[in-house]
Amino acid sequence: MVAGLTGSAVPPAPTFVLALRWTALDADAGSIESGLAISGATTVNAFIKGAEQYKAPMQNMVVADVDGNIGFIAAGRVPLRHGDNDLHGQVPAPGWDARYDWVGFLDPGLTPREVNPPRGWIATANQRIHAADYPHYIGSEWAAPYRQQRIEALLEAKPKHDRDSLRAIQGDLLSLAALRLLPHVRQAKPRHALGAGALQRLAAFDGQMRAGEAAPLIFAAWAREMTRAVFADEMGGEEMYLRQVGRSDFRAALEGVLERNDAWWCDDKATPVAESCAELASRSLDRALDELQQRLGADMTRWQWGVVHQARSEHRPFSRVQPLAPWFELRGATGGDNYTVNVARYHLKGDEPYLNEHAASLRAIYDLGDPAKSGVMHSSGQSGLVVSPDYRNFVEAWQSGRDLPLWGHGDRRLVLQGRPAAK
Repeated sequence: MVAGLTGSAVPPAPTFVLALRWTALDADAGSIESGLAISGATTVNAFIKGAEQYKAPMQNMVVADVDGNIGFIAAGRVPLRHGDNDLHGQVPAPGWDARYDWVGFLDPGLTPREVNPPRGWIATANQRIHAADYPHYIGSEWAAPYRQQRIEALLEAKPKHDRDSLRAIQGDLLSLAALRLLPHVRQAKPRHALGAGALQRLAAFDGQMRAGEAAPLIFAAWAREMTRAVFADEMGGEEMYLRQVGRSDFRAALEGVLERNDAWWCDDKATPVAESCAELASRSLDRALDELQQRLGADMTRWQWGVVHQARSEHRPFSRVQPLAPWFELRGATGGDNYTVNVARYHLKGDEPYLNEHAASLRAIYDLGDPAKSGVMHSSGQSGLVVSPDYRNFVEAWQSGRDLPLWGHGDRRLVLQGRPAAK
């Protein structure tokens, strides 16, 4: 504010602005050269060399060639920082302090990579991509390793895989994260009228987040309420908690609290008594059952995870126009959760807290020995026109894990609802 504009003098005060820098916005951040080099690569080594020219945003890239070589590279321009920079770009830094300046960029040949590992396969699922002793700072917000661990277990389960087994891996619904928390909810002592039935289903729950079952739904609702009960009071209340929960589901923190039986976190600061973690688990199951009863009725035999965990392909802008949304957006019941190989992320808040809005929109299996056997599937359809039958013709096939031939002279027909589609 400037004196004179409002008719009153305003005393000077310190003024700060927020300045942001991202490698993608640098003048030389274009990746056309990299794209051309990658497109022309015929070997893994040539691909990785081309990917080293790529700038932003940083990507995990996996590649295979017809000679049986496989590779991985974390491609992108990585800023270098002073050794005494203790913030690493994770929070705003005082711009007048030179120790927080970028001091150059990591040599593109030093980003994490792997070629032809002895184990014979490469898998990546947004987990930490380098060993603990990697000397350069790449990032800090890695995904929990559950999906990576499950992929590794499934790959190691057979000496050799084929298209069918790889398709099964893509569709896998076992949540290792659910298995980790299950012992805590199974010990709950709910007072709810549906509590006994819920515990019976949870006792038989094997961690498979199947769309047609009630146990995954009961578990997900309990985990949601338990997360809120543990963290909302310490974060300043419900409003502050809901601002953050969409960015994180706090699962790692919840696991730590329950496994430590951390009384400080489990105590509800809004009450005069000190609650235990076991009491909070029971209370959270009661609240979860209240919520599900309101949503789906009291007949637990009709409860299914897929009823509320629907994959939504949002239409912009008409998904945000309530009367038009049902005509334009595409929905379908799905299994899985944030931690299954067949990822199906939900965000724990809003009117539809279990809505699946971040899934594997594209699935692909590439056969470099016989390209005609390669298959792909997208989550929606082949047309952008809502009146076209092709607007939604892939939805059911995507849900069930089927695919279409990509190259060659294979049968390109898509089997829909048990019958071949017209050529």
